[in-house]
Amino acid sequence: MSGDEKLRERFVEAYLHDARPVPVILKELGVSKVQARAWRQSEGLNRARRQRSLVDKQYQQVVALVESGRSVLSAIEEVGFPQRLAYRYLAQDGLELVRGNRGGTAQHDRDRIAQALKLVDAGKSYKQAGQVVDRSADTVKAWHHDHMSGRLILNDHPTESESKVGRGKRLIRHDRIEIAYLLKQGHTHREIAAQLGRNQSTISREIARGMTEHGYDALVAQKRAVDRLARPKPRKLDTNPQLRALVIEGLNTKWSPEQISNYLARCFGKGGDMSISHETIYQALYIQAKGALRQELKVEKALRSGRTGRKPQSRLPARGNRSWIGEDYRISKRPASVEDRAVPGHWEGDLIIGQGGTTALVTCVERSTRYTMIRKLDVHDSATTVDKLIEMFTGKIRNITKTLTWDQGVELAQVDKLSIARGLAVYFCDPHSPWQRPTNENTNGLVRDFLPKGSDFSTLTDKDVQHIQDLLNGRPRKVLDWYKPEEKIQELFK
Repeated sequence: MSGDEKLRERFVEAYLHDARPVPVILKELGVSKVQARAWRQSEGLNRARRQRSLVDKQYQQVVALVESGRSVLSAIEEVGFPQRLAYRYLAQDGLELVRGNRGGTAQHDRDRIAQALKLVDAGKSYKQAGQVVDRSADTVKAWHHDHMSGRLILNDHPTESESKVGRGKRLIRHDRIEIAYLLKQGHTHREIAAQLGRNQSTISREIARGMTEHGYDALVAQKRAVDRLARPKPRKLDTNPQLRALVIEGLNTKWSPEQISNYLARCFGKGGDMSISHETIYQALYIQAKGALRQELKVEKALRSGRTGRKPQSRLPARGNRSWIGEDYRISKRPASVEDRAVPGHWEGDLIIGQGGTTALVTCVERSTRYTMIRKLDVHDSATTVDKLIEMFTGKIRNITKTLTWDQGVELAQVDKLSIARGLAVYFCDPHSPWQRPTNENTNGLVRDFLPKGSDFSTLTDKDVQHIQDLLNGRPRKVLDWYKPEEKIQELFK
């Protein structure tokens, strides 16, 4: 182990377990604030985790003193631990304390409870058992009910690592014992969740994690929970080469981390070896080891636009009247059924102009499936553009072509020819209103991912354009429940 790694381990240990101010720790170790900040980010350390760790350390000191025979009050006074918190933690860890016995030890009270429960199991009444252990019948009854429900356990005190399980919102060992007990009684996940005051999904995940060949095992589940808390954890992308390769492949085809995460969940299921959150991918790209994953990518830019701020809105004057846009072609005449995307066959389209303004790409996207068609235009006059659109809406696609919403560009001046040839209802947006064809605007932005502004389209081949179209249609989309546009369009052809 290198000197830097040893120093890093010393810092992490001191940060979590040394109650002195952090600047004092840094001065003692000879570590700069910048270096400490980098180590804290890589290890996931923050003030809340430091505070929890220090509290746990103090609590372990209380437990050690109590187990040695000291009273609880003297132990917490010596350590300086809050009394109410100490009693709660001790109870959670199976060291049930009798509050009235201020001088007794936890071990003494635990033995007293065990003796009372043994007498009850032997057939003695609560009153008879209480007389033996010098407690009231109501107290013994409460012990017995807690024990039967799993809220009170009398096994040996947990190890230091085990005792850390259950802080905050996590399930604790007593919860797991109660889950096992209720399952044996035939209760459903919903009923167990209601009894524990937890979400049903939390209980379902816990049962799945604690399952063995003999059913849910509370002790096995507890051990697994402790193991999951171990830090530092090996990162999935470092230990699973197959997953790493798929993530890199997705990023290189310009999928977002969210698209990658949800597509893998759809293909391989959630929670398995091939599942990963989008946040984990972002961490690997920009934080962990100064973006080690990013160094393996072909792509450079993180944001699609590459901008650092918002683009100002246009203040151009409204366009004049277009002679080819009759009253029936205006978007105000478009059927309201187009808006809800429930029925396929409604398209949006526009041109993307290349360098020099001579060449262009014509893009059309179907509103419900997000299926995209892209074609190259060596010139983008009206006749050429309309002929290309007539060609695009041929074959199977023609069967799911009802309307086309377009900008007011002059390239569609021969709109009557398109309408007659394909029986297509064409509608033009209002001047300077790209939000009226939002799906196409977003799609053009995705195309710009591959062909940034200033790109020379004259060098593009039809094969190049087809490749971009295939990439977009083969990309899982959140709006489609992580299905691909090519999958959704194929459903319409069946």
